[in-house]
Amino acid sequence: MTIFYNETTTWADYLGTKQKFWNDFMAAGLFYVLGNWVKNGCQDSYDEVVKMVVEFHE
Repeated sequence: MTIFYNETTTWADYLGTKQKFWNDFMAAGLFYVLGNWVKNGCQDSYDEVVKMVVEFHE
């Protein structure tokens, strides 16, 4: 995730610890979404879930 955000985000206001915590926060959200997807029986396709997560960042 760090690589993704380094390539897609301007970190002007997110230096040092703030940048690290942003990455931690987003990783936790992704983990939670995927965990719930599995817990609920993977009713949406993997590609649909990935598309939704990407759209959250647009």
